[in-house]
Amino acid sequence: MQPGFLLYASRLDAPMGFRALNALLDVSQKNNRRDDITGFLHIEDQIVLQYLEGPTFQLGVTVDRIRHDPRHSGFTILSHGNAERRCFDGWNMALVECTTMAIADLMGRHCTRITELAAENPADLINLLSANASLLNDRYRVA
Repeated sequence: MQPGFLLYASRLDAPMGFRALNALLDVSQKNNRRDDITGFLHIEDQIVLQYLEGPTFQLGVTVDRIRHDPRHSGFTILSHGNAERRCFDGWNMALVECTTMAIADLMGRHCTRITELAAENPADLINLLSANASLLNDRYRVA
């Protein structure tokens, strides 16, 4: 069965500390492992960019849960559809808060609003996440 994918952006209502981010990552990995969801979470200056992929029904349930999370606002779907293959196969969830390749590297300017991300080509944003995932995997051998 062909997996679905979804790319969204939102804004954290308050900065998350190290412990809160690790707790979020732990819960996400458990839920995603259970639901066969894989993906990558990029947080930069309180802007959240996340790519999720997996079975369409489970993806919808996961996205609905994320959409209603009170820690962020401005939830905006940037792209969604069927994926030919998984981009993050085996990654129940990876997180990058400070990266070598930032959103500003892609856009050529600092991004402060979700609407700025919405104007970008979703494929470019997915490539940014993939590049960061490769960098993270090469550095830390995480899965």
